[in-house]
Amino acid sequence: MIVAVVHERDPAAVVAALRDLGARFAPGQVMAEVRLDALPAPDPEIIAGSPVPVIATCRRPEDGGAFVGSEPERLDLLWRALQAGARHIDVEMDVLDRMRPARLFGVIASRHDLRETPLDLESVADPAFREAAVKAVKLAVFAHDFGDVMRIV
Repeated sequence: MIVAVVHERDPAAVVAALRDLGARFAPGQVMAEVRLDALPAPDPEIIAGSPVPVIATCRRPEDGGAFVGSEPERLDLLWRALQAGARHIDVEMDVLDRMRPARLFGVIASRHDLRETPLDLESVADPAFREAAVKAVKLAVFAHDFGDVMRIV
């Protein structure tokens, strides 16, 4: 399955991108990761009625995102995205314990390291894999050399 990142700054552009993905791909071929943090005024309702399944995310600046509100506001946006129809939400591993109700829907647990590739990727991912409600684990890391790439593989 292809996951297409929708990182538009305009709500109308997000809706258009979702419609375009629905027109270009057969059902089951694509999901859209909608970056709510890219919007000046994030509104999870823009994903309602999406023709493709949506993974909603709202990244903090330390994880490469642009969300400027409080942490409770950010987590509330993700919860509202589930209510608006997101199939999954992508949340950082360090906030999994604060997303207990949402975990019934399918959480993608992620960790972003924009400086390096941790030496032991398994030890980074293992705690998230032990969470029963986590559907997938995503590690976004910076590879400096071929050795980093091989550890990722």
